[in-house]
Amino acid sequence: MKITIIIGVLLLSCTNYSFAQFGKIKIKKPKITAPSKSKPSNSNSTSSESNKKSSTTQSTTSSSSTGRTSEGAPTRRSELPSYETYSKVRDNIRYAKSAMEDASWKISPDEKSQSKILNYLSKAKENLDILNQDPAEKDRAYLKQFNEDYPLLKKQCMDDLANYSNKSQYIDRLEEYNRWVALGSDYSNDNFTPNYKDYEALLAGYEKEQPEHFKNSSRTQKIVATVNNHFEVDVYKKVDDLEQDVNALIKNIHRLNSRQEETYLLNADNYLKKFEKPTKLLEEYKQNLLKDHTSANALTAKMDKEKSMLEEYINSGKLAAHQAKYAQEIIDSKRLRKGMSDSKIESYAKDELPAKYGKILRVTIASPGWYVNKNAYIPLNKNVQVEFATQKEDGKCYYVGAIIRRNYEGGGVYSDTWYMTGIWNDGEMNCKNVNK
Repeated sequence: MKITIIIGVLLLSCTNYSFAQFGKIKIKKPKITAPSKSKPSNSNSTSSESNKKSSTTQSTTSSSSTGRTSEGAPTRRSELPSYETYSKVRDNIRYAKSAMEDASWKISPDEKSQSKILNYLSKAKENLDILNQDPAEKDRAYLKQFNEDYPLLKKQCMDDLANYSNKSQYIDRLEEYNRWVALGSDYSNDNFTPNYKDYEALLAGYEKEQPEHFKNSSRTQKIVATVNNHFEVDVYKKVDDLEQDVNALIKNIHRLNSRQEETYLLNADNYLKKFEKPTKLLEEYKQNLLKDHTSANALTAKMDKEKSMLEEYINSGKLAAHQAKYAQEIIDSKRLRKGMSDSKIESYAKDELPAKYGKILRVTIASPGWYVNKNAYIPLNKNVQVEFATQKEDGKCYYVGAIIRRNYEGGGVYSDTWYMTGIWNDGEMNCKNVNK
């Protein structure tokens, strides 16, 4: 019994030692075949798959044999005469659609993009008309699809362009307002008159028809802020500046002249004309720029007060009478001045005065002597002033002045030749004062 146990232990030890020596050897397990599962019988499924394969085979065969796709479109290898026309329609619709999906088209379709897409659509339409007139093509499914796709794509293109045109009109108009504000008095455009009502309508339409662009365009919002500030603040400064000009004008109207009388008494008509410009400007401000007319109306009232006073003075005849009195005072005040005496100069002056100035009644030399004109280096000439009392056929007497001149010849010598220059007519004088 003990021997049997010992032999068993020895055998077991040998077995373990063998596993230790050959443990890295892979022992292939016997392949066990799994029992086959029977697939449930389904006659309908088998029939459907069979029909599908059959249909695909038939379609391919049909396409191969007829030269057309399942929708009836001619294939490239078919050599059908309609293929080239079909491909032009297909490709141009595809090109137009792809170009219209570009982000730049959505934001701002430039002239080049517009021309390109319209050209694609034009070529597509041209070849689509040819297919529609072809008896072999007109009833096919692919052509029906083209006839549905093309007008939708064309409408989308036109809608996009109309939308862009609409947006551009608002942008351009707003940019015009921005230029007007930026350039101020240097702004000039005969086709644009800034008006706060027009501007408000512009913003309302822009925001309503282009809400996304109006809200999200930083450029638009910047311009709106600038122009809003101009209409709300800056235009009222124009009234303030105009009022300063008007105040200066009114002050000058009532200023005392050398006669110690208010200047308007002799110039009321001229001052009345000077109110025309500020009056016109203020009316333009009220019509186009100012929503609040309070300050403008106050300035209008101030001007109207002065204008009414001037108009009353003019219309009463007081201005004409005062001007006539003043003119007569000027006539009566004129006298010929007496300086040096020289009969040769006086005789020469009488001979040289043109006849158009009238009959010479008297001539005097107003200068006390010859006076010399010089430049920075040498004398140029020497002169005397002569004055005439003349009388014309109307019986009135007139004051005329002139210069008698001798040119410098050098070496302290002046020419012996005289000539008359610088003749002027200083208006009427009282004939009673000719010899005074």
